[in-house]
Amino acid sequence: MHILIVSPHPDDAEYGLAGVARKCIYAQHQVTFLVNTGSAHKTDNFFTEERKREAESIKKYGINVVFFDYHIENQVSEFIREKKPEIVFNIDENDEDVTHRLVSNYIDCEIRCASIPTDRCECYAVPVVGYYETFSTRKFVPHIIIDVTAFYADACNMLKSHQSGINMLPSIVYSHRLKHQTNGVRGGVMYGEGIKLSDVSRNYWKVNYSIYLKWLNSIWE
Repeated sequence: MHILIVSPHPDDAEYGLAGVARKCIYAQHQVTFLVNTGSAHKTDNFFTEERKREAESIKKYGINVVFFDYHIENQVSEFIREKKPEIVFNIDENDEDVTHRLVSNYIDCEIRCASIPTDRCECYAVPVVGYYETFSTRKFVPHIIIDVTAFYADACNMLKSHQSGINMLPSIVYSHRLKHQTNGVRGGVMYGEGIKLSDVSRNYWKVNYSIYLKWLNSIWE
């Protein structure tokens, strides 16, 4: 399967789902980080050349890295139609960071757009859409906790690849460990990462549970 994980900032996917990404790679799935380069603040130059190099360094873990700008309409929907991912993990909208919220809503719109046929290309409805939490997510209630204990060291090293981001927010490393331990307690494991599935009443699509369970079974230990 092909799994897309949306990252509003270069280190968000590493913070929230790096362990799941590594489990997917281990299970022979294809994983792509969709990394946003646009900012909600005109004066916020967070996506520097250094941060781009840090984002691209994740490729050594077997993960593809693709950049997008949430200001550009149809950019991601065209990518979805072309690559036809079975699963997309978006960032949860209940977040204190403005860029996170804008990217979350943008991705939801692009997923819906991809499911609408056009004159240039056929439509593609993503079978499974889920959400994950990051540093500034609030009131996140996961539907399931994935045990990432065996891949937690990789998850830490992937986050630490973003040294420029850590320099701006040193507490993120501590928060990362605390979040994984808290999810671990919830799931009865040492380290865990939480995901929740899309809400059909809000996003107008249903989860294909056959594909979801097939994926879940492939990474379950």
